[in-house]
Amino acid sequence: MNDEVIHRPLGERDQPLSSDVADALEQLVGPSVTLPRAFSRKQVVDELIEIAQIGKDGIYIHFPAGIRRAVFDLYDNRLTNSSVFLAGYKHYEKRTKHPVVPVTDFFFKNVYVDGTVKDVLDQMSEFEIGESLPKPPGRMRRNDQSRDFERDDEGGYLENGKVAGVVILPPNGRYDLLRIWLERRANMAVGQLTATVNALDNARPNTPAVQHLRATVAPVQSDMRKALPTPKRK
Repeated sequence: MNDEVIHRPLGERDQPLSSDVADALEQLVGPSVTLPRAFSRKQVVDELIEIAQIGKDGIYIHFPAGIRRAVFDLYDNRLTNSSVFLAGYKHYEKRTKHPVVPVTDFFFKNVYVDGTVKDVLDQMSEFEIGESLPKPPGRMRRNDQSRDFERDDEGGYLENGKVAGVVILPPNGRYDLLRIWLERRANMAVGQLTATVNALDNARPNTPAVQHLRATVAPVQSDMRKALPTPKRK
């Protein structure tokens, strides 16, 4: 059953939706589905502009340079300052069943620029993985003795914790980046589940159903660890 909602073409709307971001990622990956691949948020914005130039009748309407820059700024602001990019890559992951790992500016600045993503992922150190995964944002320091911060092409500060793009992986991929990202999600899920059971126990002390639930939750952490991708041998 197709549960996709039909929207007006992007070019007829003011702002992209999460489904548009999923469409852009799908087009960037292409029909050959050669994974893993990495795409920055700005690459997704460029692809959204390409989509926006296709009218309802399928005719391509070329944006002049000035309009394209204005649309780029509008879309980039939308994806940077809202949850649309997050919802979009999750939408893509659900649609395609391809694991998606969000990554920071550090990944695109210091780990991957171009070339084969697989080779980069195979060589990533624990430090690089930690800096590449999202965390509370902070300015990225330069790799020199200046104690200054990294800037992008427009002069703005790069943030080392904010999502700047995604890595799309094949099913059954044995990459440490994916394993550590899933381990973080698993730990968070177990923590939230345990806290919920504790809250239920406070609300209904010594209730058999709550005690049964606590006993059911106890082995979840172990099972999640067993389910994580197996790391490659170094």
